[in-house]
Amino acid sequence: MNRFSPLQRLLLTWILIVISGWLAIQVGRLFGHLLTTILTAAVLAFLLNYPVQVLRRYRVSRGLAVTLVFALSVVLLVLVGIAVVPVLAKQVVQLGARIPEWVDTLQNWLDQISLWAAERNINLGQTELVNTLLNRLQASAEKIAGQSLDLLLGTFNQVIDLVLVLVLALYMLLYGGQFWQGLLSLFPKPWGPRIGEALALSFQNFLISQLVLGFIMALMLVPVFGFL
Repeated sequence: MNRFSPLQRLLLTWILIVISGWLAIQVGRLFGHLLTTILTAAVLAFLLNYPVQVLRRYRVSRGLAVTLVFALSVVLLVLVGIAVVPVLAKQVVQLGARIPEWVDTLQNWLDQISLWAAERNINLGQTELVNTLLNRLQASAEKIAGQSLDLLLGTFNQVIDLVLVLVLALYMLLYGGQFWQGLLSLFPKPWGPRIGEALALSFQNFLISQLVLGFIMALMLVPVFGFL
């Protein structure tokens, strides 16, 4: 005998859905950083698996293919870091050094405009607003100078996260296929392979669309920023 009416079953179902959603949000808050790291490593492993498959077609063992692709990726990443990080650090230092100079220049312009307006009995209502903006800009410059240690620690944490992502991606490249097949085997036999193919195809199409969109944006923005 069914102890719940259809309305009661519907209400119980929605209550369980709400509770499950709330629990998922709480888990996401607690382990959000870890989940982000794992997902990033999974995406990286998925991307690197394409050149691994290409090498496999030439009868290269999977272990050797993974080693070659991963080593080449790390070398490219290091070269990009060597090329970009020093330039970025130099630009940040120059920005912090130039802000006080810009504040002084703006203050001189403001004084000249105020003097010109006073000689002609012109009331500038924006003077207090401009002074407020200058004070805030000066405070921001001092804050940037005081946060250099936090920036250094944040960079160190980012490097640790990058190393962790690389290690997880290497592990997924070597053993992720077995783990993925084990997950798909939990589904009924006709649906497991179909789900795997559908997910792979969906992610591949999403990746291709994002690459095309990024290429189009680059074609549009690079000439504009170069002109500016």
